Amino acid sequence: MYKGIVLALSTAAAVLGQCSSDITISDQSGVDAIGGCLKFKGSIKIDSFSGSSITLGSLQTVEGDIMVNNSFNLATISMSKLEAVSGKFYVENNIQAVGVNVPSLSSVGDFQLVNNPNLSTLTFRNLGAAKTFRLVQSSVSTLGALNFPQIQDLEFSDNSFLSSVTLPNLTEITGTVVLVNNKPDMVVKFPKLDSIAKQLTVMNAASMNMTSLSKTTGTLNFRNNDFDSLDFPGLGNVSIDIQIVGNNNLKDMSFPVLPSISGGLVIQDNPLITEIKDTYFSALNYVKGALIISGPISNITFPKLTRVDGAINITSTVDLDCNKVRAALASKGKSRFSCKAKASSGSDVSTDSSALSLTVKPTHLFGSLIIGALFAAVCAF
Repeated sequence: MYKGIVLALSTAAAVLGQCSSDITISDQSGVDAIGGCLKFKGSIKIDSFSGSSITLGSLQTVEGDIMVNNSFNLATISMSKLEAVSGKFYVENNIQAVGVNVPSLSSVGDFQLVNNPNLSTLTFRNLGAAKTFRLVQSSVSTLGALNFPQIQDLEFSDNSFLSSVTLPNLTEITGTVVLVNNKPDMVVKFPKLDSIAKQLTVMNAASMNMTSLSKTTGTLNFRNNDFDSLDFPGLGNVSIDIQIVGNNNLKDMSFPVLPSISGGLVIQDNPLITEIKDTYFSALNYVKGALIISGPISNITFPKLTRVDGAINITSTVDLDCNKVRAALASKGKSRFSCKAKASSGSDVSTDSSALSLTVKPTHLFGSLIIGALFAAVCAF
């Protein structure tokens, strides 16, 4: 009996040791070594795994990271009882991976799935807490429930089958949001989102609901989308820029309570926006950066605008009375004014516009940051 107790204690100590230190796994023997762990203290790194599947059916919590990287034969990852990861959950550069199954996961530090181009199944039922969430370059078409009320950074990029991103409880983003190059008919719904601390970039979306947004201390960047309207009824604070560029179906926009923009305003190459109506920016009185408008614009109205600190650059591909625009806007600008139209009285009205060819066509976050720097440079003249 004594020997049995000693053996049991020795076995328990061995198992405890296997569950309480960092481990790097490259084959099935490493998976087997921690297969009995319910709670793992340390980080689990699975790199260049030789098998086709990883199953950790007992694992419930990890006080550390889980990283599955560069495993070119790996097809499926299953951790059916995993509830919480205090650090990172990274699955990266696994080109044959088709499924990640973490149905019980409710809390994670950083959740990042990047460059798993064949990944089509991502299973979680109720992810309620995360610091960051990134899904980049996958074949995932649907998402489980994302119920976190707050997150730092959020990115869905280059997921060619992803048609919807809905975060019903999200109220605050303390960092950056990037929604770029997903399925062309993608629907974005953040109905309770109130604030974004840094930048919002949306590209190639078919519809978008962020009607509760009241403030952002970064840039709002909407480009190459298919939605027909932009509606921000409660947005009262934008600390850098608003960029509305290349949205082929955009017909209407509404920023009814926005009094000022601390950066610049760009409305460029939206073919169905044929005038800047007085309802678009009905409360706007101050733009600290540049005001840049181009496209088939026949009329421009900002009913309460009193001051633009940066350059004013208007370029129309149709008839536009630049004398009228000059009378309405030039006196409000503190820097350069330029108006050019296809064939109109007063076209090419300009005061030194040679340095004002600003075409805004970045395709990702860093490009947008560059544009922000350009605005600052323009404003400095």
